[in-house]
Amino acid sequence: MIISVDDVVAGAIDEASADLRKLSMAIHDNPELALKEDKACHLLVHYLESRGYTVQRNVAGLSTAFASTHVSSAGAHGLHIGFCSEYDALPGIGHGCGHNLIAISGVAMFLATTRVMDRCRIPGTVKLYGTPAEEAIGGKITMLDHGVFDDRDLLMMLHPTAGYSGAWHSQCCLSMRIEYFGKASHAAMAPWDGINAGTAANIAMLSMGALREQLKPDWRTHGIITNGGEAANVIPEYSSIEYTIRTAWASELQ
Repeated sequence: MIISVDDVVAGAIDEASADLRKLSMAIHDNPELALKEDKACHLLVHYLESRGYTVQRNVAGLSTAFASTHVSSAGAHGLHIGFCSEYDALPGIGHGCGHNLIAISGVAMFLATTRVMDRCRIPGTVKLYGTPAEEAIGGKITMLDHGVFDDRDLLMMLHPTAGYSGAWHSQCCLSMRIEYFGKASHAAMAPWDGINAGTAANIAMLSMGALREQLKPDWRTHGIITNGGEAANVIPEYSSIEYTIRTAWASELQ
């Protein structure tokens, strides 16, 4: 009997579609910040276990990271595929980047691929990785450093976008925290005795804004002042900013 791979994939995802939508909405309606995605992690792990998959928790020392492995009914020798699911939210706006959709897309790919390998007798293994803290430390980096992905031949993830995108080029990024140290003084009684660290942070942000005119179209700079002082009538002795720069190629980042 000839087996249609398209039919197997569609059947696996259609079968899980209602469950995946519930998972997506549950994660969306309960946004959790980086390394605090306890509910989202539990929902995904519980669902995978309910489908008969074994799940390893606390991967790479991250309490909200997991890995689920499936060995093909045709044996483990063959292609070793991996998929990633993200599920952390952004402060203030929740799932503005659609990580709830990335989460269920990873699950959908995992379910479909395991079904295809079993039904079509394709040897190999498939893994689904729960990768937390994308918006902070980048959980994948920690997992990579711990060798979690070393046994994979192929590692993929789906990311939502507005409209159709046949090809998408990701950006390289470098995040940094900059601190300024000055000298405190009363802003009304003796401002001349102070050195305003808050002014340094403000000038840095304005300077980066002015620099944008000379940046290439695909370069990005964005940041926030994380500490600008404690009281309006005290010249701040300390300030800090967090900044991220992005370019299309690693060679341009420096």
